[in-house]
Amino acid sequence: YDFELQKKVAMEVIPLKAGREYTPNPYAPFIALLFRPFARLPYSIAYPLWLIISFSLYVIGLALASGTFFPNDPLQRSLIFCLALSFSPFLWILMGGQIPTIGFIGLALAFRGEYRGRPVLSGLGLSLCTYKPTLLVLFLPMLLITRRYKTLMGFADGGVLLAGLVTAVEGVGVWSGYF
Repeated sequence: YDFELQKKVAMEVIPLKAGREYTPNPYAPFIALLFRPFARLPYSIAYPLWLIISFSLYVIGLALASGTFFPNDPLQRSLIFCLALSFSPFLWILMGGQIPTIGFIGLALAFRGEYRGRPVLSGLGLSLCTYKPTLLVLFLPMLLITRRYKTLMGFADGGVLLAGLVTAVEGVGVWSGYF
């Protein structure tokens, strides 16, 4: 992650007024790995491809969550889908290319694992939320207070796997830019 190069390119594309400057990328380094293939594609292909992937993650998360909590009630599940897909802020976020669907599917996996009595899998799902640590401010202390150590272990395992993947691909130097 070369912040100086990012600032230079950003200023060439959209120059800011005097006294303002671009800030570093706030996301975990594994997000950069996710988007690396998109950066190699023309925008006219990368943007619709990300829309398809993001929308698919949202639908999969909805299916996981609704299937977990309403397994035998197709009417409830269909209402959840109708409401969720008509939620205008999601459409705005989707069209803007934002990435909250990663956290959504992580939480859907975490809740599904918890509901099915698979705490380690629940923690692994929750580890996807490390892309934005503020999502974990309430979850991690709650897990600790309620003594869900297996879930915390799954979370730690997932975090180590993500960090190991990033380190294997990018090297140790990527972490200084993130922290």
